[in-house]
Amino acid sequence: MRSKLSLIGVPIVMIIGYVISLSFEWLFPVLTFGAAGLYIFLFAPFHKMIRYVFLLIFLINLLSSIVLYYNI
Repeated sequence: MRSKLSLIGVPIVMIIGYVISLSFEWLFPVLTFGAAGLYIFLFAPFHKMIRYVFLLIFLINLLSSIVLYYNI
């Protein structure tokens, strides 16, 4: 059940993130790939070490959104 949830949910999370980021451009990285990485981290049945790669993807995209917000 958990693997099906991760397969179905990732595109839904990315589409919702894309729609929200149309209003706030600086949220695009964290709401699309970052949210998908966090979603996979939480729900995918991967090995523990691989899951932390997806958490790292979320953190990198979160930092990218912060950089876009402050125009650094």
